[in-house]
Amino acid sequence: MLDADGEDARDPSNALLSRICDCSVRSAVLIAALLYGIAIVGRLACHRGDATFFITAGSLYYNPSLAPAKLSVRTRHGYDGQFYYRLALDPFTRKAVDYGIAIDNPPYRQQRILYPLLAHILALGGISWIPWTLIAVNYLAVCALAYNAARLARCFSMPAIFGLAIPFFPGVLMGLDRDLADPLEISLMVFALYLVHSRRIPLAAGMLALAVLARETAVLLAGALFVISGVRALRKHASWIESGLMMIPLVTYAGWQLRMVSTWGTIGVSAGCGTLESIPFRSAVLSLLGAFASVARVDSLLTTASGLVLLVELLYIATMVSVAAAVSFRSAASPGVKLAWALYLVLAALLSTLVWVEDWGFMRGCAELMALGFIMVIGAREERPALMVLAPTLAIWMKVAIQSLIAQ
Repeated sequence: MLDADGEDARDPSNALLSRICDCSVRSAVLIAALLYGIAIVGRLACHRGDATFFITAGSLYYNPSLAPAKLSVRTRHGYDGQFYYRLALDPFTRKAVDYGIAIDNPPYRQQRILYPLLAHILALGGISWIPWTLIAVNYLAVCALAYNAARLARCFSMPAIFGLAIPFFPGVLMGLDRDLADPLEISLMVFALYLVHSRRIPLAAGMLALAVLARETAVLLAGALFVISGVRALRKHASWIESGLMMIPLVTYAGWQLRMVSTWGTIGVSAGCGTLESIPFRSAVLSLLGAFASVARVDSLLTTASGLVLLVELLYIATMVSVAAAVSFRSAASPGVKLAWALYLVLAALLSTLVWVEDWGFMRGCAELMALGFIMVIGAREERPALMVLAPTLAIWMKVAIQSLIAQ
């Protein structure tokens, strides 16, 4: 039996899909704001309102007797958030050790200046406010990401709800959980791509210039868009002015790297090369085989469960990449997005075991790859494949959110 629109009125999946597709841009933003807000408040509640828990300071780099404020110390080495906190205290520092915190690799950390700088500005000079402004900057970045991802979906004549696959990629939550620059970078990248698809090139170039200052890996997207703009100009499909504008992010990146050389004697990006290897997918395959081995063990229930979770997450990444590759040729996403996606795939393939050893590594290492892949899927303008991408993304996001609440 068909309804007035020619749909099978007895098919509950059609009705469910119809209700999901009715979600507006505003509703998509509210969903992201609410769920991320619950995740933040829940995490704070589990740790007695201690915002410094997000920083993940380590005793190796943090000396409480010399620090201006007490931080929650969780492990010996801590995580990258402690260095963003240190830079938020003094963004343009020339000291590797100050405020009781040592920066392990100053040029590598300071090249990602935008996130700590925004937290510093928002704190209005108040040191006690910085742990809170680090959280606030990332929360606002996630809300902006949901807004622009939903608008980008609308650009492809797709329901806004499908844009939520991008802000709910687990790597974004992981970045927020430990005061990292990832959410801000992804947010700026997606905003820039929305502007590119809307043909607002000057503003898009400005957003990309900010993105490369948030995290240097955004330069791959900037480079891809510049190359495509140059090809378009050669074919007389666009003006050379557009190509010139797309040089702004690259010039910004180069200029800031020169600042790193002037301050620290080396470029910041050089330290990241230590996480790369020469054999593509070697570390990813080893991680996958290790997960299979852990699942096969019968002597330890905890090891089996951990291996199963890791296996599911690795298969999730592989599936999302496969779906994006399958729709790439029929996707309406710009050629620059497709070229950048291919570059990020190469980067992910070359990441070492330092990254592929746990989900905190490979989820973050694949964040740009996943974000652009989701855009390609949305650009294919097919609702059911987009829903197949969104559903597992939300499911794994929920797992990570619950895990972050109980983590000690």
